[in-house]
Amino acid sequence: MNFNLKKRFLKYLSQFLETPSSTRYHPVAVPDPQALKRILEPCDILLVEGNLRYSEIIKYVTQSTWSHCGIYVGADAIASNNQHSSDDDPPCIIEALISEGVVTSRLSTYFNLNARILRPIALENQDKKKIIDFCLKKIGSHYDIDNVFDLLKYYLPISRFFLRKKSGSAGVFGSGDPERVICSSLIAQAFDSVGYPILPDIEKIKHNIHTSKSNYTNPETEIMKKRHFSMYSPRDFDTSPYFKIVKPTIELGFNYKKVTWKKGE
Repeated sequence: MNFNLKKRFLKYLSQFLETPSSTRYHPVAVPDPQALKRILEPCDILLVEGNLRYSEIIKYVTQSTWSHCGIYVGADAIASNNQHSSDDDPPCIIEALISEGVVTSRLSTYFNLNARILRPIALENQDKKKIIDFCLKKIGSHYDIDNVFDLLKYYLPISRFFLRKKSGSAGVFGSGDPERVICSSLIAQAFDSVGYPILPDIEKIKHNIHTSKSNYTNPETEIMKKRHFSMYSPRDFDTSPYFKIVKPTIELGFNYKKVTWKKGE
């Protein structure tokens, strides 16, 4: 395909996919804005259900509630990167969008969407800084639309075999360019840079140990194998056993006795 023609096609496709879905959206787990501001910590991951056309496709194919993710780095980190904002809703999140690539976003972007906060466990401050710096350096990177198509095909049973062969031989989905990312691969790359696991492959190695003349034991050692960052989707962060689910309502002190119920129900 001619390069300019492909560029125009991808621009049109991006605009189409980033328009609201015709399916009626029902926000049911929307965090309170003030609670969200108080509870978020640097390197928290925000999973979002999304109400756009591409959101519906990703949720359906991956069989997950979550279609998008961003990483909270804090307003100070972004301000120090020469993107200062003096208003009450400064940019504090880094995310990858189809039409814009890697950008900074305001917390208000998530106020009317079902969202979930995931927090890495026992992440050292020096590694938090490395992750944030990594994401800041990615601002302006292009979006890897090929990565999205490969992931969608990977989740379809009819084409999974061929995509597994591709990922197994090349070890990568999409363009293979580390400067082109999607929302999940950006965050996966950042955590991988400090050796923090998300959903690694597990390889079991058996050891033959001679305990006596007639007795051998075969203990197993589990070794984690890194998955390429391009093979992660938003649902993988939710499935990961290495992130804690943080619920602002509960963390800030929930009391069911103070719930206001509609009369007559």
